[in-house]
Amino acid sequence: MRTPQVVSRLAKSLGYEKFVMTNSPDKRGIDVALLWNPSKDLIFKTFLEHELKGDYFKKKPSRNILEVEFQVANSESLYVFVNHWPSLGNPDNTRVQAATLLKSRIEKLQKANSKAGFIAMGDFNTIPKLKKKSKIHPFRDIFLKDSIMVDLRESYLLSESIPKSLKMKQPPGTYYYKRGKVWNQLDRVFVSKNLLSGNNLKIDLTLLKFMLHHSQENLRQRGIRDNWLLIVSIIRQKQ
Repeated sequence: MRTPQVVSRLAKSLGYEKFVMTNSPDKRGIDVALLWNPSKDLIFKTFLEHELKGDYFKKKPSRNILEVEFQVANSESLYVFVNHWPSLGNPDNTRVQAATLLKSRIEKLQKANSKAGFIAMGDFNTIPKLKKKSKIHPFRDIFLKDSIMVDLRESYLLSESIPKSLKMKQPPGTYYYKRGKVWNQLDRVFVSKNLLSGNNLKIDLTLLKFMLHHSQENLRQRGIRDNWLLIVSIIRQKQ
């Protein structure tokens, strides 16, 4: 169980001064948190939790989605959403509900402030293939459809400005499924399009890293677990 005291000790050990975490209805005590160091260019404003609701979640509660608002460089708002969607052992519809909730919240905030930047990150527990009888994909049909959000890893791989040699150094995924002998991308970072083109804040794609703590060459060690580190760098444009 990740109590605030445990997360506080973890934050300090990693060199972070501040954190916020959810208080989810998941009886296992599994929550998500965001850690940061405050500065004159990164000012914490507020945070909210968004609970997945419905008949299914009454019996099997999941993790809340954490929303944190920062003011960056004394001007723009940056919203960070930390996710840990229902596992692949749950029906696809549970992740569709999470995708719908997340997208609707981002759209509401973006409508109120078109200049705001958005980052949605975490373990989305979503793979390209759907379960039998499922027809709606959480990403393709909901979260990324007609959306301001894009998959940062996909943007990285499609970028013509990044050498192929750098792309080849990235791991093929964040989880190796031994039974199917396939890599999956469960841990992701999505960003709003204005953070890729940004006049004030901009994602530096060349610094994107997906870190695995074990060797990619050793199949026996692959996929012991997911939730690996994803490193994203946001730079402030000179005015």
